[in-house]
Amino acid sequence: RFAQDREDDSIDRFLADKGIQPIDFAGWKRVDAYERAEGAKVGREHIKVTDPDQLRQLAQGE
Repeated sequence: RFAQDREDDSIDRFLADKGIQPIDFAGWKRVDAYERAEGAKVGREHIKVTDPDQLRQLAQGE
C-alpha cells in the first residue's frame, strides 16, 4: 500500500541521497539512438548497451 502523503519529488531525493542519478527521457532517447545506429551497422534493429559506464556517458551526451 502506498502512502498518500508523499511529496512529488520524494523519489528524486531518495535516489540523490543514495548517489544515484536517474536517466531522464532525453538521455534515454540518446541511448536508444546509439543502440539503433549500432544495430543498423549489422542489419539488426538495435544492439543493447550493457556497460553501465557507457550507458551513463551516452545518456549524458558524452
